[in-house]
Amino acid sequence: MFRGLRYGLQVTLLIWCFCWTTTAQAAEPEMHVHFLDQGQASSALLEFPCGAILIDTGGQDDESPDELADSLRDFFARRADLNNTLNAVVITHPHIDHTRGIQRVLQTCRVKNFIYNGFVRGSGKEGIQYAINNAATHNLNVISVSDTDVTAAGYGLTNGDIDPIHCTDCDPEIRILSGGLQQNPGWQDRDFDNLNNHSLVVRVDFGKSSLLITGDLEEPALETLVAFYKDTDLLNVDAYLVGHHGSKNGTIQSLVDAMSPEVAVISVGIPQFGQGRQRGFNTFSYGHPNRNVIEMLSNAISGERERPMDVRVGEGGQRFSLFQVTKHIYATGWDGQITLSCRQNGSIHVTTRKTDEITPAVSPAPSQPAAMLAVVPVGMAPMASPTAAPANTPYHWNQPPPVKTPTTTANGKSILFDVSHGGTQGNADWVIDGGFSDFADALAAQGYEVKEYRGVDKNQDGIIRFFDDRTSNNPENEAIIDFDAIKDSDVFVLAESNRPFREDERAALERYVAAGKGLLFIGDHYNADRNLNSWDATEVFNGYNRSTEPVFDMGSPYGDLRNPGSADAGWLVEQFGIRFRFNAINCLAGASDIVAPNDAENLTVGATPVLMAASATLAIVDPDRAKGLIYLADSDPAKSWGKAIEGANNGLYFGGRDEGPLVAISKSGAGKAAFFGDSSPIEDITPKYRDERGGTNKPLHNGWNNGGSAKVIMLNIVDWLATPESYTHFDGTNGHAPGVKTPNAMAPIEQDDPADGRPWSQPSGNYDPWDSDTFAPGSYGAPFPSNSGAGHHGGGSLPTTTVGVSDALGIAEGTLISVQGKIAAEHNDQYGLQLADPQNPSIVLYVQLPQSQRAVYAPKLNPGAIGKSVVITGTRGKYTGLPGIRGVRSITDVP
Repeated sequence: MFRGLRYGLQVTLLIWCFCWTTTAQAAEPEMHVHFLDQGQASSALLEFPCGAILIDTGGQDDESPDELADSLRDFFARRADLNNTLNAVVITHPHIDHTRGIQRVLQTCRVKNFIYNGFVRGSGKEGIQYAINNAATHNLNVISVSDTDVTAAGYGLTNGDIDPIHCTDCDPEIRILSGGLQQNPGWQDRDFDNLNNHSLVVRVDFGKSSLLITGDLEEPALETLVAFYKDTDLLNVDAYLVGHHGSKNGTIQSLVDAMSPEVAVISVGIPQFGQGRQRGFNTFSYGHPNRNVIEMLSNAISGERERPMDVRVGEGGQRFSLFQVTKHIYATGWDGQITLSCRQNGSIHVTTRKTDEITPAVSPAPSQPAAMLAVVPVGMAPMASPTAAPANTPYHWNQPPPVKTPTTTANGKSILFDVSHGGTQGNADWVIDGGFSDFADALAAQGYEVKEYRGVDKNQDGIIRFFDDRTSNNPENEAIIDFDAIKDSDVFVLAESNRPFREDERAALERYVAAGKGLLFIGDHYNADRNLNSWDATEVFNGYNRSTEPVFDMGSPYGDLRNPGSADAGWLVEQFGIRFRFNAINCLAGASDIVAPNDAENLTVGATPVLMAASATLAIVDPDRAKGLIYLADSDPAKSWGKAIEGANNGLYFGGRDEGPLVAISKSGAGKAAFFGDSSPIEDITPKYRDERGGTNKPLHNGWNNGGSAKVIMLNIVDWLATPESYTHFDGTNGHAPGVKTPNAMAPIEQDDPADGRPWSQPSGNYDPWDSDTFAPGSYGAPFPSNSGAGHHGGGSLPTTTVGVSDALGIAEGTLISVQGKIAAEHNDQYGLQLADPQNPSIVLYVQLPQSQRAVYAPKLNPGAIGKSVVITGTRGKYTGLPGIRGVRSITDVP
């Protein structure tokens, strides 16, 4: 319904157990307000067609900041058009249930404006102080808003910092209606000293839809607010985020009368949170939400829920009773995640994890973000059992992926080597038990766990297969990069990827870096098209083919991958400020211009000249995000590789530093990336697989162990990639020197392909690089008879039965499993449990419980859970450093 204001703003708060269609995809502009289920805390993400704003970053426990960061990463993966950027973060007041996630938010994404009430004290002061102290590091505009600022503006304060959203098809407005008070307006001293009463009050308008957020204002401040705006419509709204988590003093009748809301949402924990503890900061102690408030709102709201819900409401601290909610009142503690989807005509669509309801004002119903169950990515082929492969198998590509455990004191970090995109094709053999085995062994000797990544076993047959996904006629491609499958690693290595990345894969890599992780790109000379599919690693990594031919406008799921003809365009440069050149250079004496350690993040300490044997270099386009570590010196005997596509003498474009670095790094946001122009100084002479084009052996170079080895610089780089750091750019401060822009970052000859996109040799015989059924025996991905002698792609299948705890301990980490056991004890307070083997209770797995399962299965919250027999489905992995299950998808009681 229309609330009398001519402004429109859309608000969205997001949590991503489901995948939501973005606002940009809606038929007409919408405001989605997703109320994050952060427990006894508050955080709301406002999503617009052209931007996003986060109001509060609260969380009820120490794990909440990670959950909030995951939600933001998922959000920006869906809204890649927003470039991992929040236009503003608004903190209503400095209590930790509203500030706990500030630092993680700033480390996870770019934030332009940070708005708070001017107070740096209270339980949440550390987060606000971090934002103030690190404003320069995060390029953050910090704005404090006092009540004097608000009253001086008249009725509500709005400006370009508070309201930075201006979309082409809608112009939402954000106003602050109350700020931090500098003088006591006549309250009792204890009320003026109470930080709750200094909360920023935010009104958001999106056409005829409107929302009011009052923070934790209590009765005296609410009375002052209502009195100040009594002659205006500024408190008259459709949707109300119920004040102070539903506390009895967080909503008063005069405010409800002024609002006349149609929908109310309460951000609150489950009633059991805190039960059994001493009084303190928890839902149980406070008795939230209070019965009087629920009754007050029920009397004011006319619309009814489609299905009534019996809930527990507080009669006071530690006292609850049942209440049947029939009106449009929702709470994260009852409903889980809540989304309001608002249109400019005043319609509001309410979606919860358990319900899907539309308010009476909707006509017609707005398009709602489509809810889809997340894909179950396991990242590695599940094992039929932890037994070894049969002796009669001719080779082992489809057996359980290899894992190298630390050979010295473990550092708790893991490295994944990707083989899903052709890093084993042709003469490449970049696997940890093949041509990169010495590299992997050196990492294990540094304390890393090293694993192979193949993709996602979508049909759960025990094998991860590549299928040509350029057509819908084939089975679903499993050789893909999926964020959920790689997110638990610390560094993801992409070595000579020879198949282009799909749009969703590029988004997954972006999320990975936004999570503070590290990517390592290892390329080679241009036209190192190992599998003859018209793509080499320089093109795959850049995000476009060298050719401008129409065939490389590939459509879904890849997109337009034609050469843009500009150094400033393309996925790699847009994400990391750097691109791979299309050159091909020999310098067997090694590139010797090594940047001084103090300008190279100390990564060049101990580095020596690095071999270039038919190598590419890189071009630094944005020196604030990327910088070179090792270059060709003017005196180095570099020359064109004799088989360069431009001609035997033209693969070297400029020489010296103008050619661009052989080795480079990037810091763009929370995570990191590193780039290497040649595989030769990294490989060894122990190939595992045969060439899929004809089954021949692969001639490799012993670069890791000979002169010109990249051993020192590479190990330094991996250590750097695996170490999260809060700075976001090389901006010349705090010892992080900027890079040097490469002149002529795209030479004219690089703006198209002299061969018009054709591979250096045409595939012969039956070989088709897009069809693994044509791969020669002994090559990675090739078909061969199953262990039973029948079938086409054998090697084990996903168990159809549930395993016991003892057997589960023998299954590789990263495997999706269902395990049966008895709940034996709590673990890590309310956040986990110990699952014991019924036949041998001393054998246990440590299970991380998701928020939604804690009330029932966390022994800390529900002692009656101990002794229950359950089946838990989740991913084998370490929890609190112990063998366990993470990423729990379901828990089922069994007899």
